Amino acid sequence: MSMSPTFHMMASHSSVFNTLSNTKVRRIDVHHHYFPHDLRKEQVNVKLGWKTPEGNLPWSPQVSLHAMDAMNVDVAMLSLPPLASGQVGEENRAAARKRNEYAAAICAEYPNRFSFFSCLPFLDDVEGCLQELAHAMDELHACGVSLASCYGDGEDTSTFPSVDESCLG
Repeated sequence: MSMSPTFHMMASHSSVFNTLSNTKVRRIDVHHHYFPHDLRKEQVNVKLGWKTPEGNLPWSPQVSLHAMDAMNVDVAMLSLPPLASGQVGEENRAAARKRNEYAAAICAEYPNRFSFFSCLPFLDDVEGCLQELAHAMDELHACGVSLASCYGDGEDTSTFPSVDESCLG
C-alpha cells in the first residue's frame, strides 16, 4: 500500500514541526501604554485616585524595557487612546501628531522591542483623525490605531462617538 500524497507531504515536513516545537515562544504585549512627559501622568493619577506601581513613573523606554525583560516579553505595542476630550482644532491635532512622532522615535531607537498603534485627535474631528491616521500609517509606519471604549470627562462620557451613516457605505 502506498502513502497518500497528503500523508507523504506531512511526513516529509515533520522536521519543520520538530524545529518549531524547540523554538522559543515569542511574547508580544499588545496593550502597552507609554506616557509622554507632557501628559503629566503622575499628577493626573493623583487627581483621579489611580495608583501606579512604584517605579513606573516617570515613564521612559527603559522603564518598559526593564519590565518587559522581567516578564519575558519580547515586543510591546505602544499605545495611547485617542484624545478623550477637548475641542476640534489644531491643538488636539498637534497633540496627537506629537505623541505619534514620539512613539515612532522610540520604535526607531528600539526596532526589535517596540512597535505602536497610532493615537488620534479628539474623535469628533473626523478630518483631523483621517489626516493623522494617514500620516501615522503611511509615514510613521504605525501598526494600527488605538481606540478607547468611552470618551469624555467625568459623568459626560459616551460609549463611542457617533458614526455618520454616510461612512457606513
